[in-house]
Amino acid sequence: MTIPGILRYALLSVPLLLIGSCAPDGSFSPSRPVGGPVLSDTCEFAYGAYLRESQPVFFAADPTGNYCGYAICTHRRCVNGFPGDAVRACERISGGADCYVYAQGFTQSWRGPEPVVDAPPPQVQLSPGSVPVERLRRRGFSISDDRD
Repeated sequence: MTIPGILRYALLSVPLLLIGSCAPDGSFSPSRPVGGPVLSDTCEFAYGAYLRESQPVFFAADPTGNYCGYAICTHRRCVNGFPGDAVRACERISGGADCYVYAQGFTQSWRGPEPVVDAPPPQVQLSPGSVPVERLRRRGFSISDDRD
């Protein structure tokens, strides 16, 4: 294939890929589930609250979907968030169950084992207000002085 042919092919295929990825069933759509457990009503409510935040960082859940926690940035600039922030928040209330990343930012992408389908009821009854939220710290200012 010649260079002009490759460019013509690229110019035609790139817009089609972008249009396809923005469609409701596209792979980059945040509303399209990408694995993971079915969240309990409380965690579903918490996930909705997480998505309404202006800067959601990580949402974590256990494989049963009964326990969850998340990390958000409430300032314009935060210290970088790590998955462990949300995972630790989830594990604090899970009674020892392992939690995994359920979403990063606005994109849901399960990073744990195969979800447990018929999970026993949670040991700790959660209300929507009891889901732990980790608010990340504001990034400090650094002043550098280049003078000797």
